[in-house]
Parts: sequence; structure tokens; C-alpha cells
Amino acid sequence: MAVCNYKNIAVMILGPLGDVINTSCVFSQLKKAYPDSDISVITIPAGVAAIKGIPEITKVYVYERNKKQRLKDIIGLFCFARKIRGKFDLMVVLDNTLHAGLISFLSGTPKRVGREGDFKKILLTDTIPYLKEEKLSKIPIKEHYMRCLKPLGLYVENIDTFFKYTDDDVQNVQKIFNEYKLNGRKILGFCPMSSASKKSMRIDDAVAFIDRIKETTDYEVIILGGNDVKFYSDELEKKCESSFVNLVGKTSFTESACIIDKCSKFVSIDTSQMHLAFAMKTPTVAIFFTNIYEKWGPRKFDINRLIVNLNSKEMLPDAILQQLSEISDK
Repeated sequence: MAVCNYKNIAVMILGPLGDVINTSCVFSQLKKAYPDSDISVITIPAGVAAIKGIPEITKVYVYERNKKQRLKDIIGLFCFARKIRGKFDLMVVLDNTLHAGLISFLSGTPKRVGREGDFKKILLTDTIPYLKEEKLSKIPIKEHYMRCLKPLGLYVENIDTFFKYTDDDVQNVQKIFNEYKLNGRKILGFCPMSSASKKSMRIDDAVAFIDRIKETTDYEVIILGGNDVKFYSDELEKKCESSFVNLVGKTSFTESACIIDKCSKFVSIDTSQMHLAFAMKTPTVAIFFTNIYEKWGPRKFDINRLIVNLNSKEMLPDAILQQLSEISDK
């Protein structure tokens, strides 16, 4: 257990929503060890919406990169490091990038912990090895992050992620359920699309799956996702003859968490909605078309199932239905 009493702590996670959700266990461990501390997060714009679901975070510092203009990117790094210089006495660097290491070093934070790699053994004060299994995406992502707490004596194995929504979210979701007459119905959440097309189901397969659900079960289907995938859900509405509730781009991220918490089951490709479902402990069938399922996929196979198809984008409805039948309603 921790000995030092750090008052101002920063956690750096320069990733999008799914990455941030999977850091929730890190924040809970830090707050448990240092209950009187202020814990900040350093993240990128794509990760900000997930911050509201982690109550241990007291302040957010947003780092914006300029990858198209290298000089401006470098200047921006130094300016950001100057902005946070001297604000923290402990920084936990969860990213394995040179950018993250440089920001940490230039911030002047006296205690900087994280994984080795990209010169971070020099840039950080305390490091753990960057395992071969991590490089090959063979270790669950939350394990990547939790291992960074080892120098502090706070590492815990198999700790769960979580995500919190507010009373306002509950009220807003209740209005949605009233509008679509969903109260008392069994809900199947569905997220077949991502802004990264290589992760998405083919639209025709998603249509066929919704048709099969409506033909063979009594679930009401809700489609969830952000504005960046609205083009997909709009096309799905045009092609699908079966009814479903399209909430893509119509809810906040925390409202999505509340809806997923109300779902009996969830079906999702590899996206932030899937990580919300894991955090809400909603029984989930996770679908992967890429070889990163050991890192980002489900761990609790007592309530979740995994489908991996690396050879094609084809996803037959009966294959998903079979996996759905093996898990119980929430």
C-alpha cells in the first residue's frame, strides 16, 4: 500500500472513449490510497465525454495534437507541458508514447510512473517493463493500465471497470423510454458500427440480424452510437423493414450508459459502447473483425460472449443469436 501522501495527482490517458472507460479502475485505486488528494486527468478531445462517468476525477486537462503540422505539434507539446508545470506531485502515465513521456518529464512532476519504452525509462522516475505480451495485444487493456500502479504498490489483478451516470441522465432516459413506449419491455442494445469501418458489421448483416431478432424474440432493439456513425444508422433505417429505436447521435455518453444499464442484453462490435456495456455489467456479445480481441474484448465469460471473424466481414444472424442464447438477461 502507498506510503507517500500525494495531494495533486494526474493520470495521463491520451486515447478516445473506450480507453478512458478502461482507466476507471486506476482512478478508483488511486482515490482509495489517497482519499484526500485531487486527481486530474490529462486526455485528448476524443476522450473527454467519458470523464463524466468517473467521479474520482476532479479536473480535466485537454491536450490537442496537431499531427498534420509537425512544428506546431512540437510547439503545442511544450506549451501544454508549461501549462501544467508544477501542478502535480505524482503523474501516472498510462500511454506508451514518446509524447506522453515528454509531457510528463517537462511538467516537472517529481514522481512519474509508467511503462518503459520510447525513452520513458529516462523520462519517468519509476517504470515497469513493457511486456512482449502487451506489445502483441495479448493482455487485457485494463491490465495494461493497472500494471502502471505497481511502482506505487497499488496494483490489483482482475479489478473491474465501472462507469457512473447521474440522476439527470436517469430522468432524460425515462423521457426517451416514455416517448418510444419502452417501459416494461425487454431491451436488446445493438451497436453494429464504428467510425473505423474495419470494425463495423456490413449493413446488410446488421439488417438481417435485426429482422431475425424481431422474428424470433420479444426484444425491442435500440441502436446506440455517436454522431460520427449517424450515416450508418440512417442507412440502416432505410434498409431495415423491421422496427427498431434509432438513438444514434441523440443521447449524451452518460445517457447511453444509463440506457445500456437498462438493457437485458447487448450486442456490439469493438467500440466505446461495448466498453460501456462491460462497465455496466450488461450481458454482452462482442464482435471482432480484427486481431485485438484479447486486449479489448470481454473478460467475464460468465455473462459475456465473444465472436471473432478475421477472415471476412460476414456475420450471420444465427451465429449471434446462438451466442445470445447462452447468456442470461440482466
